[in-house]
Amino acid sequence: MDIQDKVAMVTGAASGIGAALVEAFLKEGAKGVSVLDIDDSGGRDVCKRLLRSYGEDKAIYVHCDVTSNTDFQNAFKTTKANFGHVDILCNNAGILDELNWESTLDINVKGVIMGTTLALDFIGAKTGGTGGVVVNTSSLTGLSAFPFMPVYSTTKASIVHFSRTVANEPRFRENKVRVMAFCPDLVDTPIHQKMNCRYMEHLNASKASLEFMPMDKIIDTVINLIRECDKENGAIYALQSDKPARKIEFSDFRR
Repeated sequence: MDIQDKVAMVTGAASGIGAALVEAFLKEGAKGVSVLDIDDSGGRDVCKRLLRSYGEDKAIYVHCDVTSNTDFQNAFKTTKANFGHVDILCNNAGILDELNWESTLDINVKGVIMGTTLALDFIGAKTGGTGGVVVNTSSLTGLSAFPFMPVYSTTKASIVHFSRTVANEPRFRENKVRVMAFCPDLVDTPIHQKMNCRYMEHLNASKASLEFMPMDKIIDTVINLIRECDKENGAIYALQSDKPARKIEFSDFRR
C-alpha cells in the first residue's frame, strides 16, 4: 500500500517510536496523521512541530487512553471527520510496570486488541473504508523468555500471537485489513525512564551491555510492512541493532 495521501493514527505518539512514526508518515506523503496519547502536553508539542514542518492541515492531536473504548472510538471518529478516512493504525502505546501488572496488561494487550478490532469499523472495506493496515509494536522480549520482566514479556508475546492470528481471521481478510507486528530490541524511549520492576539492578546491568536500537531501522521496517502489506499480512519482524531486520518463521503445533 502506498502511504501517499493515506491517513494514519498512532497511539503513544507523544514521544519515542510513536512520535518518529507520525513524522515518517508525513515524510512519505501521508494526507494526515493523528497523534494519540494521554500525555496532552507532549502530544500537542509533537503536533505543533508537525504542523510547522509539513503544513497546517497535516496533523491533529487527540487525547486517547487506549484502555477506554470511548476514547478509542472518539479518536477514530475525530480522525475520520478531520481527514475524511483512516487507512493506517499503529498500536504503539505501552508501559513497563511489573509492580502494577494489571495496568501493563490493560495498556499493552487490551489496548492493542481494542484498537485492532475497532479498525474493522473504520478501515474495513465492508464498513465504509477501503481496507488498510494495522501495525502493532511488540518487543524482542515477546519472542524469548526474559526473567527480569515476566509480565511485560508476556504482554509482548501476546501481541505477537494476536497479530499473527487475527491477520488471518475471516472478517479481517474480508474487510481487507492486514495486521503485522515488529519486535525491536532496546530503544532509547521514555518507557525506560519510567519502568517499574523488582529487578532494576539486573535490568540496568543488562542495558549497559546493549546498544540502543537505531530509530531509522524501526521506521524503515514499519514503512516497508505497510508498503508490502499484502504479502506481509501476519508477519512478525525482529529488529536488533547489529543485525538486519528479519522475518520470524514460526512452527505451529498441529494435532
